[in-house]
Amino acid sequence: MTEEIIEPGTRKQIYSESIDLKNNELWNFKRYYLASTGFKWISNIAEWTTVIFGGVMTYGLTKGQFGPNLLASLSIGLFVVSLGTAIGRPRSKSKSYYNSGQKHQDLFDKVDSFIELDVKREEADIPELRDQLERLEKKRRQLNRDTPQLNGIWYYYLSWRKDKMFEQASTTEKEEKYLS
Repeated sequence: MTEEIIEPGTRKQIYSESIDLKNNELWNFKRYYLASTGFKWISNIAEWTTVIFGGVMTYGLTKGQFGPNLLASLSIGLFVVSLGTAIGRPRSKSKSYYNSGQKHQDLFDKVDSFIELDVKREEADIPELRDQLERLEKKRRQLNRDTPQLNGIWYYYLSWRKDKMFEQASTTEKEEKYLS
């Protein structure tokens, strides 16, 4: 597959770089939202497990119907779940990743608006477009420094899911004609 050579400093080059930036932000915010959802599920499961174990232990202690081995097992299970949530802080991570996803989605929307409203406008000044694109890329680099880092597992999961939701932004034939 040969890649098309795009002349530097042209509207088409700015458009191509903007689409790349848009795709990066698309994957970033979806990855953060996915991680947020995953940690929220972990947190909910841990909380419900705590409630169920605590309820069974309370019932067993008040009614005296469960043996000491079962009560000891439930208390050890309760300890493990509580320790895991205290160390892992899944609820806190969920909120943090959700907020990061919102920031990346905001940048995605700004890049999309830049493409649709500025780059596609014929009377737009090329140096001005270049400056706007550089500001957006600077904001992306700043966001990447400021937001919490995720493991590669989230990328692998997104790559594994071949839903339409995870398609990349692309150029239509009509846009190709306009840009050339």
